[in-house]
Order: sequence, then C-alpha cells, then structure tokens
Amino acid sequence: MSPYGLQKGFSCKLMKHSIDINAPAEKVFDFLANFGNASRWSSFVSHITVLNPDSFTDGTAGRRRRCFRNKNEKGMQCDELITEAAPKKKTVKHR
Repeated sequence: MSPYGLQKGFSCKLMKHSIDINAPAEKVFDFLANFGNASRWSSFVSHITVLNPDSFTDGTAGRRRRCFRNKNEKGMQCDELITEAAPKKKTVKHR
C-alpha cells in the first residue's frame, strides 16, 4: 500500500514515511527540532523561515515556519505548524 493518500483529518493527500535512526532519541529530537538543520535531512527544503520567532522556540507546539524549496524563495513553498511536541517521548507532530 502506498504511503501517499488521504488521511483522516486532512483535506489534502499526505506522504507518510518512517525510518530507524541509530542514535540516542534525545540527540535526534534536538537535531530535527532545530529548523536550521532542515536542509540537511530534507531534499525538499532549501531553508526555513520561522513565522513567529518571538512567540515560540524551535521544537515547541505553536511554532510556525515557512519551508522554501529554492534559495531565492520563488516556486514551491509550504507553511507548517507544530501541533504537538513531546520531548520526553521524542515526538513532534506538525501539519
């Protein structure tokens, strides 16, 4: 079954994928929660601009960011909102 498809609670198709990382969960959480690292682990993202830097810190629920595909910020982009962050569980959910 393809991971790409309609998901409950979303009006658009989503891509779901998971991997196992051989590193302590805390180290992985901290790396992924730091938006400055996005281009190091995502082939889609050139860079990220935080939309509410004075309200929320990296990796916390409520943080909004805009992901740009191109360095010149033209073309594809998407906005994300962290809806849940559980550092002790090492999970972050966003939409």
